[in-house]
Amino acid sequence: MIYLDNASTTKPSKEVIQFLSENLENMYFNPSSLHESGLKVKNNINYAKDEILSLLNANGNFIFTSGGTESNNIAIFGVAKQKSHIITSKLEHPSVIRVIENLKSKNCKIDYVDLDENGDICLQSLKSLIKEDTELVSIMHINNETGTINDIKEIGKIVKLNSKALFHVDAVSSFGKHNIDMSYIDLLSVSSHKIHGPQGVGGLFIKKGVNIKPIFFGGHQQNSIRPGTEFSVGYLAFVFAAKSSYNDMESNLNYVAKLKENLKNIEIQDISINETKNSSPYILNISFFDTKGQVIVNSLSFKNILTSTGAACNDRSFNLLKNLGYSKKIYESAVRFSFSKYNTLEEIKEVKTNLIKIVDMIRHKKI
Repeated sequence: MIYLDNASTTKPSKEVIQFLSENLENMYFNPSSLHESGLKVKNNINYAKDEILSLLNANGNFIFTSGGTESNNIAIFGVAKQKSHIITSKLEHPSVIRVIENLKSKNCKIDYVDLDENGDICLQSLKSLIKEDTELVSIMHINNETGTINDIKEIGKIVKLNSKALFHVDAVSSFGKHNIDMSYIDLLSVSSHKIHGPQGVGGLFIKKGVNIKPIFFGGHQQNSIRPGTEFSVGYLAFVFAAKSSYNDMESNLNYVAKLKENLKNIEIQDISINETKNSSPYILNISFFDTKGQVIVNSLSFKNILTSTGAACNDRSFNLLKNLGYSKKIYESAVRFSFSKYNTLEEIKEVKTNLIKIVDMIRHKKI
């Protein structure tokens, strides 16, 4: 199998699988229990939080969650008040867009920052939208469908110089893959399964001095922001994956960049590379004109090559490229390829060979 859907989820590393296997049996104690075994697990969770904060080089609190979607929900709902003014973009993941739409129905005022001619966040537009009563600005670091890298340092600087608003960043597609400048970030969402860690684990960084209201209620766990019995082994496995990703970040970036560049040079006419000048090497979005992206994805899957047309969290009513103003010709024929350190150049060559045949067959109405 050739797996090029790593932006949806990644294969857990052998080391993570081994860690989980060895510790699930012996680390089942409840961290809230007062006996010695429970206290040891509690200490392990505190250690895991400290390790993530150290990787981020940030001062604050870290709340473990079930993943990026929950982290985004806690961050945005935890800040928003009645009639709050919130600024976001149309580049965002559905777990931000849908939350924002929900708040709009509750009398919150929502503004969407414009994109410039290059498809990047327009900094002038952002500055013009910020008001005295702006509560929150939520802008993702790297888009999970096009790979667009937003300048979160400059965006955060504008937010802080012009308002008292909190700045939230969805860093699910960048954590462990790209450096994250935390200078102006108040809230940061991350996820484990994008960096070869276990699924069902993520987290939310909360800067020191920032207070958010809970959206779940129950026990006292994690400062009552995320109550419920903690998945301690999963949290430690996440740290294991994160440390590995940070240690190999530069070499992994250089490696996947070569894979992406090779696939970009595919010999097929009438295609569009849907990316901005500053784009992540982990993601490549290509439109093959006069085809349907879903047909290509299905045809590749019959060859045991796994790709996607976009984010796995999207439903049929949500199409990012359409929302960004791309033509129907582009967004209906788009396919996303996303890479990891486990992919090989030989795999990319095989994908190109199959793509050339499949696109030709579709265009000649043989599929």
